[in-house]
Amino acid sequence: MIKKKKMIDGIRFKKDFKINISFFIIIALFWAMIIFVMRPFNSGDKQVTGSEIGTGEILSVIDPISSDMIVEQEFKALQDNMCEVSLCFDTFGEKRYGKVLFTLLSESGKIITEEKVDMSELGDKSFYKISFDDVEGSKGRTFTVRLTSTVNDPTKGVSVWYRAKDLSSRSATVNGDELGGTLRIKVGYLDNGLQILQITCWIIVIILSFVFALTITSSYEKNFIRLAFLLGILVLFINPFPHVIDESTHFFRSYMISQGDFYDTTFVGRIGGNVPVNFSEYIDNGKLSIKSFYQNPDKWLKTFDSEKEFYIHPYMSSAIPVNHTFAAVILLICRLLGLPVLFAVLSGRLITYLIYVTLCYFAIKKAKYYKGMFFVISCLPVSVWLAGSFSIDPMVLSASLLYTSICLRHFFDKGNQYKLTMKEKVALVLTAVMLISVKYLIYSPILLLILLIPKDKYSKHGRLILSAVITLIFVGFLVWQVYLLKRFPFVEDRNGDVNVSRQISYVFSHIPETIRVFLDYISENMFPHIEGFSNSRGLSFITSFIGIMTVFGSSLEPDRYPFTEKRDKRKLTVLCIIIFVICSLLIMASLYVGFTPVGGESIEGLQTRYFLPVLIFAMLLISMVKVTNSIKQYREKITLLMGIGIMDMLAELCRSYIH
Repeated sequence: MIKKKKMIDGIRFKKDFKINISFFIIIALFWAMIIFVMRPFNSGDKQVTGSEIGTGEILSVIDPISSDMIVEQEFKALQDNMCEVSLCFDTFGEKRYGKVLFTLLSESGKIITEEKVDMSELGDKSFYKISFDDVEGSKGRTFTVRLTSTVNDPTKGVSVWYRAKDLSSRSATVNGDELGGTLRIKVGYLDNGLQILQITCWIIVIILSFVFALTITSSYEKNFIRLAFLLGILVLFINPFPHVIDESTHFFRSYMISQGDFYDTTFVGRIGGNVPVNFSEYIDNGKLSIKSFYQNPDKWLKTFDSEKEFYIHPYMSSAIPVNHTFAAVILLICRLLGLPVLFAVLSGRLITYLIYVTLCYFAIKKAKYYKGMFFVISCLPVSVWLAGSFSIDPMVLSASLLYTSICLRHFFDKGNQYKLTMKEKVALVLTAVMLISVKYLIYSPILLLILLIPKDKYSKHGRLILSAVITLIFVGFLVWQVYLLKRFPFVEDRNGDVNVSRQISYVFSHIPETIRVFLDYISENMFPHIEGFSNSRGLSFITSFIGIMTVFGSSLEPDRYPFTEKRDKRKLTVLCIIIFVICSLLIMASLYVGFTPVGGESIEGLQTRYFLPVLIFAMLLISMVKVTNSIKQYREKITLLMGIGIMDMLAELCRSYIH
C-alpha cells in the first residue's frame, strides 16, 4: 500500500514537473519577445538623471521672446557629466513660426552648445530638450542659459514659464534686468548608476516570474497568493505615486481622515481641507517613482510639515468616508511616528493591497463552484494595478467578490453541508458596508444576493436579524449620502458645463435622447471593447486577450454548478440580470449626471474599472452556456495566462517609469 502511494506521488510529481518546465519555457519566450522584439529599453540611449533648478511656486510666463530681447538664467550644476537642458515653453495655444536661439555658456563665457529651436516644434506648456556632449567635471560649476529670437513682433513669439525664486536658485534677467523669478529649466546629467538600477529592476521582475512559473499548481487560491506576493506586490513600488486614476484624490481623503477630518471643509466658498504646507509639493508637483527617488531621495525622506494651509480639493467631498479609513489608519500611525513621506505612501498602498489580497483569497477559497471566475477577476492586470495604490476601487471589487462567494456557497449547498457561520455573517455585514459606501450607492443592488441563502442555513431568527441589519445599514447610508450631497453641493469644474440639478432636469425633459445616449454607450463602447476589462497598460497584445478570455472564458469554467432544478437556475439567472443591469445603469447615470456637461450626447468619464465589481454576474450568465472543456490542466494554464498578464503590465511600468 505504501509502495503504491509512493508510486502515485512519484507519477504526479513527474507530471507537475513537466507542466512547470513547459510554463518556464513559455515565460522565457514571452520575455524574449518583450526584450528583443519590442525593445523596452535601448542600451544605446543615454541614462539621464536630473531635476529643475528651482522649487519655488510656479508663477507665470515671461513676455514673449523677440529679437530685441535677451533672456538669461544662471544655474549651478549639481552633478558631473551634464548632458541636456530642457525649458518649459508656452506657445499660447497656437502654432508659432520662427526660431528661438538657445546658447549654453560656461562661467568663463565659453559656448558649450548652441541650437536654433524651431518654434513650430514646441508644445504648449511643455518642456523642450536640448542635448549635447556631456560636460565632464560640471558639478559645482555655474552655467548660463541665454535665449533670444528671430521674431521681431513680440506678439508672434513664444514664452518661457518661471517659478518664484527660492534660496537655491538665482533670478533670471531680461535685457539685464532681474525678473524676480527662476526660469523653469530641467538639467540632465549622464548617470551610469541609473542604467544599473534599470537593469536590476528588470532582472528582479524576470526572476520572480520564473519562480512563479515553477510553483503553479491546480489550486486557484494557492496560485493567487503566489501571484500576489511574487509579482503583484511589485506594483506598489514600480507604479508612480500618485498615478493617473484619481490616486491623488483618494490620498487626500485618507490623509484628511488621518487628521480626524472625516469631512471636507469650506473656505471662502471653496471645498477642501487644511493639510501640511508642503502637501502640494508631493501631490501636484512631482511623482514618487524608483527613478525620481534615485534622483532626489532627500525630497521623499522628509516628513509632512506641521504647519498647515487650506488646500482646494472638492472631488470626493460628498463620498461616504468608509473605504478611505483603512489607509487613513496607517497614515495616522506614520504621522504620529514622524515617518517620511516615502514610508507614508508605501505603507498606505501596502494596507490597501493586503486587504484586497485577503478578501479575494477568501472569496476564491470559499467558492466551491465557479472558483476560476473569482480567480481571474482578482488577477486581472487592472485589478492588481489598482490594488497597489490609494484607491477605493480594489476595496469595492474585493468586497463584491467575497460577498458574492459566500452567498453562492450556501445557495449551491443543497445537502446542508455548511451552516452560515458567525464569521461569514460578520464578513457579509462588513463587505456590505464597503459596497454601499460608494458614492450614490451604485453597487447596493449586489446586496440582493443574500436572498439566495436558504432559510435553513440560519439559526432561529438568524435570517431576519441579518436581513434587518443589512437593510438598516442601507437606509442609514442612504440618509448619510443625501446629507453629504446637500452639505457639499459641488459642481464638477473639470469638464465644462457640468451641473447635477440641471442635468437631472434635462434627463426628465429629454427621455428619448437620454435613452439613446445610454444605448450608444452600450453598443459603441461596452460590447465592442470587452478587452477593456483587462488593462491597456501593457507592452503587448496579451492584456487584450486576457480581457476577452476573462469574460467569454467563463463558458469554459470547469467548476460549474450542475443545476438539477430549473427553479434554481432561473432564480440565479434573474438575480444576476437584475444586479448587472441596475448597477450598470446606476454607474452610467452617475457619470452622466455628475461628470458629463448638461445635454451631452455621450457619457463622459466612464471607465471599465467601474464595472469590475459586477463583472462576475455577467460571467455567471455566460457560464450557463453549455461548452465542453477538454483542455488538460486548464486551471494551471489559466493561472499562467493571468500571470503573464501581470508580467506584461510590470514590463510596461518598468519601461515607462524607470527609464
